[in-house]
Amino acid sequence: MWGWFLPLQPTLTRSYPAAILAAMSNNMGTDKEWRFYIIVEVKFRDIDMFGHVNNAAYLTYIESARVAYYTALTGLTDPREFGMTLASAKVDFLKPIFYGQAVRVYTRIGRVGNKSWTLEHEIRDAETGEVMAVGSTVNVHYDYKSEQSLPLPAELVAKMEEFEARKLRD
Repeated sequence: MWGWFLPLQPTLTRSYPAAILAAMSNNMGTDKEWRFYIIVEVKFRDIDMFGHVNNAAYLTYIESARVAYYTALTGLTDPREFGMTLASAKVDFLKPIFYGQAVRVYTRIGRVGNKSWTLEHEIRDAETGEVMAVGSTVNVHYDYKSEQSLPLPAELVAKMEEFEARKLRD
């Protein structure tokens, strides 16, 4: 794969067929391609008393990936301009991550609804590609002034489909 190799730098990946992705992620891959990731260097503050990354830090890694993904998708650099809020977050912890390790947080759109979309995430060891955790977030298009969810604009859905290089809605 090619890309930036600095912590928290967004990276577009090459497109890989599902069979190659499955092998890269220890048969945890799916039939969709991963086109984006960031690299996160595990910091001492991420470690808990058991010597591995605390569960809350995984959500911070996913949050960083979500913000970088949306910036790459829209060109917006100020999260206050994103017009989205998080409705749900889920993480499955598969293997422990340790201090000094680097991980890649892969991010892609899994589903697009009328007012929300789901981002899928895989956290992989940056050296081996081994899947350490999988997660998802549900994001809602939201107007903070009116405190109301809004329909996703067609232009945003078009950007999502172009970025992901696949149709996301029927």
